[in-house]
Amino acid sequence: MRVFAIILLCFLFIDASAQNKKDVLYQDIILSCYDMLNEYERNCSFSNEDRISEFKDMFESSSNLHTNDIPAMNNYNTSLSIDNYIKSVRPYYSRMNVDVRVNSFSRVEYFSDQAEISVFINKSISGTNAKNYLEIKSNSFIIKKDNMYLSYAGKYVSDIDDAIFYESKEDAKEKINKLKKVFPADKYSTVTQEDEIEELISYEDNFNLRIDFLVDIISDTVYNVKLKKVDLVEKKSPLIVIIPSVSKIYNKKKKNYMYNMQLQYSYDIKNKKAKWEPLRVDGYFLSLNDGKKVKIRPTGKLYYKTYELDPLNENIAENGLKELNFLEYTLSVGASIIIPSSNINFLSNSVPASFVINQVDLTNNIDLKAELNIIRNKTFFVNVSYNFSQNSFNQDILIDSYNYSYNDVDPDGSSYLRNIQLNNIQENQTIETSSQYISAVIGKEFQINKKSKKTISASVSWSPPIIESNYKILSAAYSSSAEALYSGYYEDLAGITISENGVYNFGEYQISGSGNIIEPIGFTSSQIDVNLSFKINPRIAVTADWRLITFENNVFDFGDQSVSKDFNDLNSVMNISPIDMQQSHILFGLNYSL
Repeated sequence: MRVFAIILLCFLFIDASAQNKKDVLYQDIILSCYDMLNEYERNCSFSNEDRISEFKDMFESSSNLHTNDIPAMNNYNTSLSIDNYIKSVRPYYSRMNVDVRVNSFSRVEYFSDQAEISVFINKSISGTNAKNYLEIKSNSFIIKKDNMYLSYAGKYVSDIDDAIFYESKEDAKEKINKLKKVFPADKYSTVTQEDEIEELISYEDNFNLRIDFLVDIISDTVYNVKLKKVDLVEKKSPLIVIIPSVSKIYNKKKKNYMYNMQLQYSYDIKNKKAKWEPLRVDGYFLSLNDGKKVKIRPTGKLYYKTYELDPLNENIAENGLKELNFLEYTLSVGASIIIPSSNINFLSNSVPASFVINQVDLTNNIDLKAELNIIRNKTFFVNVSYNFSQNSFNQDILIDSYNYSYNDVDPDGSSYLRNIQLNNIQENQTIETSSQYISAVIGKEFQINKKSKKTISASVSWSPPIIESNYKILSAAYSSSAEALYSGYYEDLAGITISENGVYNFGEYQISGSGNIIEPIGFTSSQIDVNLSFKINPRIAVTADWRLITFENNVFDFGDQSVSKDFNDLNSVMNISPIDMQQSHILFGLNYSL
């Protein structure tokens, strides 16, 4: 029993001693791996030939594999030999910014004189490349004061070529506002310069990697550590590099690439009320690297359009570039109250009539407008306008006398000439109309106050004739009264004339009638507008219009219906003759520019 105990104690001592040696070796391995990871981080920059050479020497062999984590190639989930990896990096990058963060270590696998261990890291890569670039027309802004130009550091230089331009107008305005607080009496302005530049594309991505280390061991001491393989922990979705641009809706080919554009994103694709988070583009490019489906839209009210991106199914270029072309708001909307008037004349010269517009209900007379900017410069502007108008008015028509005759047969079968004389015809009409039309607008903007920068715009718009859809009669009703004399001339009865009341339907009567005016068959119209608008602020303007509507043919169908056949009916005077109609409107309203 005593001998057994002694033997057991010896074994325990030997085991403890071995464990201590293993712990020390394990610590040496871990520390050596840390050192190698620091070297790996430095050498991955490829900033010079020494770094490239040292990167290659870190690996067991030049045939060892390294995952293709070169963002500019965007060919993830493949591997390259170390030689090919170096050859692939050099055409794209003169330098890469690399940051390595250790996540965890695996267990050490020991062999006779070697050990293997895997280290799990997160590797972030960023930088511009020399192979992929974007040709950009850049509008730069610089602050000017007394023929001196402000550089970034607040220093004034006399030559514009020595000044550093701000890439965004917002940056320039922000600097101006800061200077005004310090020197309120000084006056500043901005100078715009358009440059064509080759902007190197900026890539940024991060990778979860597993690095396999091979450790040589002599006498329980680490004397050499090499990288055996660098691989992705799991498959990675392609990188998408967003390039935001802006264009007008009618000219999408003319794009302006936006510097530091403010965007929003949401991962909730299907939800229309999804929460949107801010997303700022750094320069002209933004790398999306999380592999999630995402919605992206511009911030603010200057631009619009929403994109949905799916990294796994997105149609992107080999270099990962995805241009998002947002549209610029070039629209203004307005509403006006119409004060209508009509000029109506019978084409028959034998009918003297007067037309009088009564008091107008302004609530039923409104004009809605949407206007799209096509061309705008300091001299003039050209727009396309869509208008919808609803018009309701009440008018009186007065006719002193109207006579007409036609052949007829009395109840006893005798033929005669029926004569009708109408005096003091008074007709009231209530007419509701609507119109939809597109017009071309040409105008000019005048600055009326240089100090406050108040402006007034004058423009003329014209809408060509459009059949039926331009101008429609929604409803037309009348009520009328007249003094009527009905008589009959009997040529076969010795030429007598009968006009006594009570004989057939002859005689003198006070008559009245009401009903609908006969609907028009179809007509065309053209329209011209003269507009003045005064801007209260950059977006809101007060407007005043004069509008003339002319009709190419008869508005109402007069047909073959007589005004009155006997004392039982009195139809609308619109049955007398085709009419020549013009409408002249005055409009007052507001415009809001989007």
